[in-house]
Amino acid sequence: MPNNHKKLKTTSTVFIFLGLFLMGLSFGFNSYFLQRTIQQKSAEPLTVLEPKKIDSDKPQGDKTDYLNREFSVSSAFTSKSYLIYDKNSSQILYGKDIDTQLPNASTTKLMTAYLAFNTYSLDTVLAVPAECVTLEGSNVGFKAGERFYVEDLFYGLMLRSGSDAACVLAANFPGGRQEFIKEMNNQATDIKLKNTFYKNEIGLDEPGHFSSSKDLLILIKKVLEIEKLKIIMGTRSYVLRSLDGQNYAINNTNSLLFDLPGTVGYKTGYTSNAGECLVFGYENLGNKLIVIVMGSNDRFADVKELLNGYLQTL
Repeated sequence: MPNNHKKLKTTSTVFIFLGLFLMGLSFGFNSYFLQRTIQQKSAEPLTVLEPKKIDSDKPQGDKTDYLNREFSVSSAFTSKSYLIYDKNSSQILYGKDIDTQLPNASTTKLMTAYLAFNTYSLDTVLAVPAECVTLEGSNVGFKAGERFYVEDLFYGLMLRSGSDAACVLAANFPGGRQEFIKEMNNQATDIKLKNTFYKNEIGLDEPGHFSSSKDLLILIKKVLEIEKLKIIMGTRSYVLRSLDGQNYAINNTNSLLFDLPGTVGYKTGYTSNAGECLVFGYENLGNKLIVIVMGSNDRFADVKELLNGYLQTL
């Protein structure tokens, strides 16, 4: 019985050593083959992806001028200058005479709003000077001495395109209207409007008062950075309330806000010398466009033609 016990113990020991030997041998083989695999993969050449070629003939964002492409328009199209800008790609897709200096009518009020917003707080109260109630152009109908919050004046300026609203904002500027106009031109220089000069804050016809389609694009992009002005320009109707108890119901002069789905607003303009102008915003089904026309006989029809024609190319 003791001898059997010794034999069993000896046999167990042999099996243990044999197991350890086989484990070591297996580890050695695995290490060898792993090292060979690594060496073989290291020896394989790396695949270097070629950078995607950019077509140098295509505009690359705002840093490159647009392609000198005019859009195919009908004989009924009358705008002297126009452009179609894609906000998604930051590119001018089509345009005609976009750097040509033209009378810009009430699109001037985009700069009036931009400067005024950076001058006054929305709850500032301004009085209507007598000089602001007998002006040419479109007016809200203010009376001399009435008082308004600046916020309401912005609605009168951008919806009704009120000459009186523009005048109130300019006349209350330190130094008065002429200093305000001077600062408008300083702002134009600061934001690099190369073909723009202002002689008044309203957009009335005056020699030496002009802008261009491309400059209006630069300007509206700056204005759209101000969320409050963006909201105001997209508002259809509003009631201004003077602090003296008078109410003024006004509608937006941009009729496309009422009858063209996707319209988000911006600014109209008209004088006999400038013709009809429109800085127009459209956002629908992923498309985000700015369309600008100047010197038109029918700004709304021209914008619709450009917009519909472009959307049909997609």
